[in-house]
Amino acid sequence: MIQFWMMLLGGCSEKEQADTAQEDTSLPSDTADNSTEEDSSLGDSVSLSTGDAIALEQEILLEDVSQAWFNDGHLLAQTDDGLWLRDVSNGEWLSLDSNIQEEILAFGVGVNDELILSTDSAIWVLDNLRFRRSPLSDLFTEPVLNLMQDDTALWLQTDSALFQYKNGFLREVQFDGSSIQGAVATGTVSEGHPSIWIAGEEGAAELRIQGTNVATQAFFDYDGISHLIRSKGQTWMLDEEGSFFLFDTDWHPIDGFVEVIDWSAHPQAEPVWISNSNGVRLLSEGVFHETEQQGDILGTDSSGRLLLLDGGNLVRVADDRHIGIRNVPNLILSEGVMLYLDPMHRNDLTSLALKVDNQEVLLLDNAFELLPGHYDGGAHTLTATASYSDGSSFVTSKTFRIDGGDVLWESDISPLNVNYCLDCHAGGTNTELNTKQAWIDKIDRVLINVTDGTMPLSDEKLSLEEIALIEAWRDGGFQ
Repeated sequence: MIQFWMMLLGGCSEKEQADTAQEDTSLPSDTADNSTEEDSSLGDSVSLSTGDAIALEQEILLEDVSQAWFNDGHLLAQTDDGLWLRDVSNGEWLSLDSNIQEEILAFGVGVNDELILSTDSAIWVLDNLRFRRSPLSDLFTEPVLNLMQDDTALWLQTDSALFQYKNGFLREVQFDGSSIQGAVATGTVSEGHPSIWIAGEEGAAELRIQGTNVATQAFFDYDGISHLIRSKGQTWMLDEEGSFFLFDTDWHPIDGFVEVIDWSAHPQAEPVWISNSNGVRLLSEGVFHETEQQGDILGTDSSGRLLLLDGGNLVRVADDRHIGIRNVPNLILSEGVMLYLDPMHRNDLTSLALKVDNQEVLLLDNAFELLPGHYDGGAHTLTATASYSDGSSFVTSKTFRIDGGDVLWESDISPLNVNYCLDCHAGGTNTELNTKQAWIDKIDRVLINVTDGTMPLSDEKLSLEEIALIEAWRDGGFQ
């Protein structure tokens, strides 16, 4: 995950530089120059149908579990023997020092890949198999009930508000001047910018948050949306009366949806999992499939596999033997990242392989460090293959991008803007850099300041490669 936002042009104000703890900033949705006016009227309805029942691949990951939490591929479980964490590299369970006496309310992953959880009184960070109290706890006056993350920030939701925590700043995010108290879902990346979906009294909206600036990408003027989930390219919404809506590129009412007690999806995967009084159902390609699976939904991983707690067993299910590839970046790969392969039924494996663009790479404990300098610019394909003792093989493919080729604003320069500039140079500041045109207008000053090291203000400066990328964008005509 990207660890820091820094500043390119002009400094932050004295208050901005001094306030490394908390910044309660009202973020109205109409402050962005590039906010998108969306037609909130409903398009054609989408009809879903019921298909054949299917048998799921099931594996029990841990037995005798009283409580469990799942987030971003990580599993935390409570048994009579204590608190356990599943190691994503080898599937083994690690015993944690159970020093927390309060009930765990939420479990998540921070922007530096640290594991965190919340209780009534505090936020805790895992440190050497023991949770220590985080200083972030002192910035909250009520318990954190939900922890989420995207490629650049940690999101924390209380009963009355939503907060973004990034680069040492905690900001309350507001929509149309109101605190966000409704459903929230992360997982959209557009033009190099992560965004977040929210639902509240004003309606449902996709918000792109750039520093202290908020741009509304899509808005649904409909009061009463109570639940949101994101699957690949789609947002699913449920209102208080039991009606369903879908946003892909337009808004649609949904016909033929089933009863829902709980549901889950992942923004990088297509399946939607639903539990109701009849058990678990799989929604795939517009068709509902009944299963024989039961249990309480914990979440869905990036490969579309469902995690359940069923009668004391922590269970993972899928429609086949999916192989998870954890940590594949959504944004352009700008620094090394450790990939982890997580196949189903590890005990039955005969081999596990990973290729990058058809070139096999060496795995160490089912892990591989993906380094941007080893690949040409453009898109690349990861292919993981698991072979089993019964002779079967299963393949998973994902893509990632490297800077290079034609230098473009959306894929190359905009991510630099997100990483380095927008905390101090979003809309409403003296030196705005929140749009492509603002960069074009100030390109000479940008290059002077980053070349001589005046900006960013932090100790970490732009690399020579990043400066060359900005120059290439200018010389290529600001594409």
